[in-house]
Amino acid sequence: MSGSDVAPWPSGRRVLVTGSRAPVALDLARLFAADGATVFTADSQPALASRSRSVTRAYRVPSARFRPEEYRAAIAGIVARHSVDLVVPTCEEIFWLAGGAVAPNHSGDARGAGGDLEGALFAPDLPTLTRLHDKAAFVSLVTELGLRAPETEVITSGIAWRRRSAGRGSDSPTLIAKPAFSRFGTQVLRIDRGEPLPELRGIHPDAPWLLQERVVGEELCTTAVSVAGRLTAFVAYRPAWRFGTGAAVSFERLDHRTGAAAKAFAAATRLAASLHLTGQFGLDLIATPHGITLLECNPRSTSGIHLFTPTDHLPHAFTPPTPAPPTPAVPSTPAPPTSASAALAPPTSASVAPAPLTSASVAPAPLTSASAAPASGTPVPPTPAVLSTPAPPSSASAAPASATSASATPASAAPASATSASAAPASAIPVSAAPASDSTTSATPASATPATPAFATPAPATTSASATSASAAPASATPATTTSATTAADPAVISGPAAIVAEHGHSGDSTAVVADRYPPSGSASVMGAPHPSASSAGAVAVAGRSGNSAAVAAEPHPSAPAADTWGGDTTAGGRLFTASREAARLGLPHVMAAGSIRSRRDAVAFLRQLGAPDALVTRGDGVGTPALLRSLAVQVRTAASERVPLTAASTHDLEWNGPVSRGAERDPRWGARLVEEIAREGGLAALAPNLAGELSTVEVSGETVPVTAPPPASQRGDRATDEPLSYVVAPRTHFIGYAREELHELDSRALRAIAGVVISVLDRLVAPARLDRTVIVGNALVSTNLLPELAETELRALTRRLALEHPDCAIAWRSVHGRRSTNPQVLRRAGYRLIPSRSVLFTPTSTSVWEGPRDTARDRAVFDRSGYREVDAPLDPATGTSSPELRDRIAHLYRLLYVEKYSPLNPRYTAEFVGAAQRAGFLRFVLLQRPDGRVDGVFGYAVAHGYLAAPVFGYDTALPQRLGLYRMLSLLVARRAHAAGVELHNSSGVADFKRHRGAEPELEYTAVSTRHLSWRRRLGWAALELVVRGVAVPLVTRSGL
Repeated sequence: MSGSDVAPWPSGRRVLVTGSRAPVALDLARLFAADGATVFTADSQPALASRSRSVTRAYRVPSARFRPEEYRAAIAGIVARHSVDLVVPTCEEIFWLAGGAVAPNHSGDARGAGGDLEGALFAPDLPTLTRLHDKAAFVSLVTELGLRAPETEVITSGIAWRRRSAGRGSDSPTLIAKPAFSRFGTQVLRIDRGEPLPELRGIHPDAPWLLQERVVGEELCTTAVSVAGRLTAFVAYRPAWRFGTGAAVSFERLDHRTGAAAKAFAAATRLAASLHLTGQFGLDLIATPHGITLLECNPRSTSGIHLFTPTDHLPHAFTPPTPAPPTPAVPSTPAPPTSASAALAPPTSASVAPAPLTSASVAPAPLTSASAAPASGTPVPPTPAVLSTPAPPSSASAAPASATSASATPASAAPASATSASAAPASAIPVSAAPASDSTTSATPASATPATPAFATPAPATTSASATSASAAPASATPATTTSATTAADPAVISGPAAIVAEHGHSGDSTAVVADRYPPSGSASVMGAPHPSASSAGAVAVAGRSGNSAAVAAEPHPSAPAADTWGGDTTAGGRLFTASREAARLGLPHVMAAGSIRSRRDAVAFLRQLGAPDALVTRGDGVGTPALLRSLAVQVRTAASERVPLTAASTHDLEWNGPVSRGAERDPRWGARLVEEIAREGGLAALAPNLAGELSTVEVSGETVPVTAPPPASQRGDRATDEPLSYVVAPRTHFIGYAREELHELDSRALRAIAGVVISVLDRLVAPARLDRTVIVGNALVSTNLLPELAETELRALTRRLALEHPDCAIAWRSVHGRRSTNPQVLRRAGYRLIPSRSVLFTPTSTSVWEGPRDTARDRAVFDRSGYREVDAPLDPATGTSSPELRDRIAHLYRLLYVEKYSPLNPRYTAEFVGAAQRAGFLRFVLLQRPDGRVDGVFGYAVAHGYLAAPVFGYDTALPQRLGLYRMLSLLVARRAHAAGVELHNSSGVADFKRHRGAEPELEYTAVSTRHLSWRRRLGWAALELVVRGVAVPLVTRSGL
């Protein structure tokens, strides 16, 4: 609604808007500035809002997704430096901030002191955010509240997905499929009637997918702000035009008092109250003749922000309402400040107090039970009790109250010291006017009182109350500079692990601020009453629509104020700020979406929308076409490098895809012990004849991991005439030698011939790269290295260090995959090439679903009737290893399968390797033993980072295949993974066998850093990547390997 009766925010308030690349961040900055706030912005890439004249200073900070601790430290540094009162996240950085900060004030009202990130963050805690963001958990919440949701089935594994697909027939209904964690609709799939489900990879209890009924009706969306469980701002709108099938780029406001929008308002009211929510959230809904169906919730800023104008005073919605004073009588003399108002900083000698309210600026009378709107406002009906039939406004509430000069000023409608717009104090001048330079006005005196907390509740005021510092912030309250700060020459460069860089400041100061501290993780207290199932997302469940969509009007939370003295549009307990703009659009994206025109009717609608205000470009604001094109260029570059859709690229380095369960971790010093035991056994050659090189260790992600370096140039390793080293230490063997040996896996003779020629040509192309001159990090000399999650800053530093120590070697990581891991993206951001190396398979053994496939049940029956026993390899307490005879047997069984049957390029492990792995605690060995004690099979396994891998695996190949030794060993490996609560990393090979037992394929990469090498060697590595991606990967995919 129009807020002409609302005074600007108390001057001196300081707001930090994060995720400032988002168009909604730009509009929020303008709205806060127009209400008298000093606005700062922060983002990890060039941002639209940084060019706005409404922004005092814009900061470039580390990526929230890839450098979360540094991101939180940088935001905390900005908050502390500028005594920020309010932090407003706009994108999914909200999850990274909430995950590293205590829930604001631990109570739900988000009140805190200026300069304190925990107190200033306008967001609920992480469990609440997750419950709203997780589409499966949200459906459960909606159903619990008695609201309508689509009939939903949650799928948590590829096995369940394929089983569901096999059950679809010609009369199966149309379905909508979507991941539980996604954004912009970029991954939403429509499965038409009778069609099977598409093939999907990566479905997991941590990353489930939803199958939902298709609900046909009118689409609408909402944007809401809630404080302590009560809506303080709301707008419903129709997404009038979309960018393809993704995000909307044109919006038309709906009247929230009538029709489906009123039902949406009632649903939002109930949702906020049920969670005692403080924060922003948006709903996606479908209106049908039967009512409304809630589809999704976005617990962040959404596009309805574009429909608010400065006269709507949206910033006031981010401040909790003030309870009504205990006595309604108006004092005849000015009331002294109460303890609450006294807590606000009093004027100092440097501050100028504005004039008290005069008869020309008298605030309207407080509302009574019979008057729900001021004279200048539009009446709003009480919260509808039934979704299908919202209650009309009553005649009592339609009668506005008249304002007189004797009426009491509403406590939070206008601060006691507020003057008319023409009499604003100096410190309340909108920041679109160029402020004075930091050198003159931004140095805060040491004795100055801290800025007023954003969420502090001011005392009730009267018309004759005198000015207080709450509205008389002095000019010196502008941000203070750090005297030891260093000027950043390039705002795009982050200097130091926790640095933040000013992208631009209208004061002319581009100062780097190092945030050397960030708030420690606190308790997971929920803002208000925690929901008992807040952490239940991800389980297999079927959630049907509620049979009752009525009675959605929510009672106020017990801890919420029962009433207040706000005027204007009201909810059950306070003022509701609503939007007045009829329509808005995002100009450049809207024009780019013109390709969606399919009919004359579309063309007419598109042309009509061109008349709506452009939310991106406002005259005189400083955001013009160059800034828009710059932002688009960043998005295009990210989409190309990360291989994601253009829309998804806009938030790629911010997105949050839910918590990831890793299971029990191994001893962080495992690598150091392994290297020590290998040295004790006599070095690499003693472990396997086809291993050579030097071993060392490095610290990464809290672990000590082994590093292999090639032997000196005088030894073998680079020449094709030498006996090839195993692929675990020699990349040339992996990409050239092993590829030649696996040609027989291709079904077509023609394909084998073509692939053979390609490999020969590739061998010549990559010769200058000297592939085997490579240092491999995290290399335990086995087929599958279970890598920790890498941190970008640490990775960059480690890479630089290794490049200095090995200037003639490439730096590489083997066994890199993207299943529930950001390692591929982190390595790419750190300058590594990601070269596909093999197709590996994962079995979802973390839950019991892996036991379902028919072939798994048959394997279990084979083992049960075989007479074999599963036995842990016994260890001698004196040596920490098995007996020499057993170690020889283990190594022999492995070589029978992996060397003699598969390939001599596999490492030819000896009994010494088995002993070193046992003493180091690196591998545990399990025996397949006859009743007479003979060992016919073995596997050695390790568990780390949510996975189990068994790189040592073998059996007596001379025994009849009908015994099923391979099948029994595979079953026992899966059982061990299930007992550990982790997924089975099934390595590569025999893909069909593993798929029939529920395994899912995933590309694995070798990541290589070559920036420090000569251009000829870099060119060779580039040629390898080009051929592998362009030729080898399509061949492997086509052959199903």
